[in-house]
Amino acid sequence: MDYTDEQHVQRYTKKLNRDPTLGFASATRDLTRTAERCIKQNNEIDLFEEYFASEKAEHMSEEISTKTLMIFKDPNQIKRAVTKIAWQVEGGTEHRVAVAYAQLRFQQEPPGMPKNSYIWNINDPNRPEVTLEPTSPLCCMQWHHKIQDVLAGGSYNGSVSCFDLRAGSVKGVIKPVQTSVLEKSHHDPVYDVTWATQSRQGNDFFSVSTDGRVLWWDMRMLDAPTDQLILRDANNPEGKIYGGTCLHYNQDAHPHKFLVGSEQGFALNCQNRNKKAECIWRFGDEQGKHHGPIYAMQRNPIHLKYFLTVGDWSAKIWSEELKIPIMQTRYHNSYLTDGCWSQTRAGLFFLTRMDGFLDVWDFFYRQNEVAYSQKISDAVLTSIYVQQSMCAIGDAEGTTSILSLCPALYDQTLQPKEREIMLTIFDREFRREKTLDVAKRLADKKPPKAKAEKNNKAEKLQGQLEQIEENFFGMVAADEEEREQIKARGDANQEAINAAAD
Repeated sequence: MDYTDEQHVQRYTKKLNRDPTLGFASATRDLTRTAERCIKQNNEIDLFEEYFASEKAEHMSEEISTKTLMIFKDPNQIKRAVTKIAWQVEGGTEHRVAVAYAQLRFQQEPPGMPKNSYIWNINDPNRPEVTLEPTSPLCCMQWHHKIQDVLAGGSYNGSVSCFDLRAGSVKGVIKPVQTSVLEKSHHDPVYDVTWATQSRQGNDFFSVSTDGRVLWWDMRMLDAPTDQLILRDANNPEGKIYGGTCLHYNQDAHPHKFLVGSEQGFALNCQNRNKKAECIWRFGDEQGKHHGPIYAMQRNPIHLKYFLTVGDWSAKIWSEELKIPIMQTRYHNSYLTDGCWSQTRAGLFFLTRMDGFLDVWDFFYRQNEVAYSQKISDAVLTSIYVQQSMCAIGDAEGTTSILSLCPALYDQTLQPKEREIMLTIFDREFRREKTLDVAKRLADKKPPKAKAEKNNKAEKLQGQLEQIEENFFGMVAADEEEREQIKARGDANQEAINAAAD
């Protein structure tokens, strides 16, 4: 019958009511009993219930992995180290990577070593897209924050240069449009440059070197620096000068402040306000400084109050309001050479080592051990740059490896509350270290009453020692006098005996 037809349903119902032999009532009772048993079973255990629907995973269940996409090799025969990697931030579909090559070991530059650095295009990894030809090998470089075809570089001889890709090239070779005068430049290699994004025209950048100076430049006229800062402690103007190895500037954090890493292991907080450049203070003054030069320094891209420093065998996290580190990694088996934060995840950062390994630390997951470690090269890793889901790593043999990161290393949607949790962790560690620091200072500065009691005890003890010493020497003197008397009596008796014998 067609159950959608009302007439068919009525005829069938009448037929059932007239003929009880069809067993409609008994069949209904049997079906009811079966259905009741099934309903009771479902009430006891709901096989389709989501028992943990409200719970969210604390961390990704996916295994961390990386994949090598391509390798950029220095086309020259003489081996040079990759000193700096600069990724073009807003290049659209054309991802371009600028790589600086130099030999930074003192007086170990081989004869005939080329000075060129290169710009590589990820879509054509077989040969460099552009060749940069400076007057001296580049130690560092950075793309302009607004003009995508302009970059600034610092050279081994202390000069700085500006390159403009729009100026045209001769057989694929681009020379700098401006180069600073050597006599008015740095006296040591330029280890880092960065653009001053707070300037209105966007023409200013500044550089740092181990000669202990930070110099400001105008890319339109590099005849002389526009300003300079001597890296010296503000509380001791006549003190020693710190050699700068790296610097970091973020306009969102402070428009007039920047951070400088030194080869003495201190992190310096500096500012340039109203054309008055000065060092405000140094981090690690009392404790926590690195045992060697700081090779990398970067603010957390999400929580700008906290920044990362990489040096010796560990990486440390600092708060700009405290002079001691709030967190740090364990000491690695190999010396660290560079490091940076993830651009999307607040608790993840990358470190490169001298033994060729890449270490990934995920403080959102755990703070006591490395989350992921991967062998990248047999040579020393020298530089790293992370751009969203890709990572560029350079080594001492002139090879730059482009890695593809798994979603767990860059996808912030896998940890939706990571920002809030990491801020809570940073604030908790900051309060803990600050409390310990205050307690230590209070212990060093004891109240006058306690000092008076301590002095009284010291004076009493000193009096007791003097009394004991006096008694001792008195006893010694008495014994000496008695011995003299006995000796005198013995001598008299001997004289009497001799006289009687005579």
